[in-house]
Amino acid sequence: MKKQIFDERQIFTQRKYGANAFFMLLFIMVINAFFKYFYNCNYASPINEFAIIMFIPLTYFSVATILTSSYTSFSNNKKLSRAGLFDLLLCFIFCVGYFRYYNGFSEVVQNGMHSDWFAFPVLIIYFFILIVSHIIRFVKDKKQKD
Repeated sequence: MKKQIFDERQIFTQRKYGANAFFMLLFIMVINAFFKYFYNCNYASPINEFAIIMFIPLTYFSVATILTSSYTSFSNNKKLSRAGLFDLLLCFIFCVGYFRYYNGFSEVVQNGMHSDWFAFPVLIIYFFILIVSHIIRFVKDKKQKD
């Protein structure tokens, strides 16, 4: 019989944080719709608005599941978790380099949230937060092992 990667606690934790993130997303979407409808404000382009709305719940879910060992099974497969961290690090370096090469920083500074490049720094910040939470998880696992 094949050993399961996730146990019931990890699945329960994923579902709990997923439900929290879903209700957080609904709350943010209702607030956004309220301001757009009643105050007729256009604070960002549609793709940037989507990136901003998705950033908070997605970051919450990812960080919470990483720190509770429910994102991947850290205890069963260390190579997989290290490969995931390495992939995040490479994606972060590529995104920063790409963004810098195409001079996206000046475009965002000049046009703000209406820039075509604004969703890219949000993605870079998301990658950075995931890298930091993975490192915190590795340090926590190492201290528990010692």
